[in-house]
Amino acid sequence: MLTLTHTLAYVLAIAIGLLAALPVQAREDQSPDTALAGLLQEARAAAPGACTLPGIHRLTRILCSGRIRIGVPDRYPLFGIRRGETRQGYEVDVARAVARKFGVDVEFVTVNAASRIAMVADDRVDLAIATMGHNAQRDGAVRFIRPHYYQSETTLIAPRDLAVAEWRDIPGQTICVTVGNGSNAELVSHGARLMLFDEAVLLPDRLQDQTCTLAAQDDSFFASYFTEPRFADRFTQKFGFGQVPWGMAVARDGSEQLARALDLVSQTFHRDGVFLEFARVNRVSAGFLERQNAVWQRPECNTDAGSTNLACILPALNTTLQPTSFADHVTAFESGLEAWAGIDLALPMLKTASAWSLFQNGVVNSLVLIAGALTATLLVGLAFGVALGSRFRLVRWPVRGLTIALQ
Repeated sequence: MLTLTHTLAYVLAIAIGLLAALPVQAREDQSPDTALAGLLQEARAAAPGACTLPGIHRLTRILCSGRIRIGVPDRYPLFGIRRGETRQGYEVDVARAVARKFGVDVEFVTVNAASRIAMVADDRVDLAIATMGHNAQRDGAVRFIRPHYYQSETTLIAPRDLAVAEWRDIPGQTICVTVGNGSNAELVSHGARLMLFDEAVLLPDRLQDQTCTLAAQDDSFFASYFTEPRFADRFTQKFGFGQVPWGMAVARDGSEQLARALDLVSQTFHRDGVFLEFARVNRVSAGFLERQNAVWQRPECNTDAGSTNLACILPALNTTLQPTSFADHVTAFESGLEAWAGIDLALPMLKTASAWSLFQNGVVNSLVLIAGALTATLLVGLAFGVALGSRFRLVRWPVRGLTIALQ
């Protein structure tokens, strides 16, 4: 009886041990690290025979060439700065870490807000890490990596004595912005006029020389300028809006393996505090990254499926513009006209509230200019007529000479 009891105890202990070990093994098999290692091993194994084939996947091409082309800014303080051949900043450090993870060299390519999406889509860079906010509108152009590597909001900068504190102070104001900034549509929808610049680095200078009274840009961009007493004494942040996560981006076609690998890399960089350390080294605000570090250490997020878990990842910013009350009627009219007369007419100015507001303002401004031109012409004509009929030669003859010269 004793022997049987001992035997049963041993069997039970072994069974419990095996059962206890299974979840651990399963967790290891499902970790992002294991998934990434397997994906890279598979790509490297396929590389020798695929390197000369046309149309190979970008990850395979990167491993074949031993380099990855990464688009970064070079005039964005704290995030991407270039001095001669030296680059530094938070995004530059992230780019180098990604290349090390893949075991390849990094080739930096300079991009800006106006060019970054086009350069990814046209295969001039393999990856963009370029202060790019992830909004739903951009999802159709590039594939964003999840989880996101940073977050910011747009802040409105103006002289301290300018009375701007909320949205109701914006209608009619001219605001300096960069081409391609996701917040531009929001500003227009509140009645602002936009003055466009190619580079964000131009905005502080235009504020200081009074070309611009107001400027809108990511709070992360202006962070370094507010450390300078000369700038901080004159300008202040009036209010912020549109919190948006920043995403690394790859091309939508031919980048499935690369995107999957980068998703896993981004997970581990958050979990292990790599992003957080880079932010601290570059004096970048780290509040968002501290919160993300905690998120990606959670068991339900720290898996190979974490980048698709809606409880872990952040949604893209919804930038859908508010439609006008008659947008459906306009669409029906366009469709009916095309079906009846074969005319493909587009009336986008009538479909969204912001576009309709701009259209109305444009019509009003055009009418004012026309009326002003007619009035000015009439007044000049009357003035010439009065001068030509004057009894004084000193008035009459110079105006007559001017009239002959103009004729």
